[in-house]
Amino acid sequence: MRKIVLTSIVFLTVGIILILIYHFLFPSYYIKGVYLIPSTKQVSISIPYSSFVFEYKDNSTLPLELTFNNLIITKYNESNSIFYYYGESFNGNIMIKNNYSYPILMGYVVVDETPLFIFLPTLFYSGIILIILAIIIIILSFVLK
Repeated sequence: MRKIVLTSIVFLTVGIILILIYHFLFPSYYIKGVYLIPSTKQVSISIPYSSFVFEYKDNSTLPLELTFNNLIITKYNESNSIFYYYGESFNGNIMIKNNYSYPILMGYVVVDETPLFIFLPTLFYSGIILIILAIIIIILSFVLK
């Protein structure tokens, strides 16, 4: 009985630690924001990631002019969103220019595409599974006693 309770406490502790690691690391893997870009003006967004996906939506029917430090970036259009993907070493800013005679409201998200970004949700789900398993073990040990 004592070993079962100790095992469940270890599962519970490891599960909580995994969720805390996820909680403190995951938000640093994306950046989001909204800009109102006046006509014929530009904004600069700093990108700290070396490999990323940049998505933006705006209230214009035509795409805005984006400059990624004069680099060639893969571009995708999908359901009124525009995605840009860069998969090598990037360290710099994205310049977004409004070439139109009216202000543009633009929302954007930049997501880090490193392998650690894919690994972090696994930590979260593993932590949840360990916590649920610990609770089940504790309940079963008291019910079966």
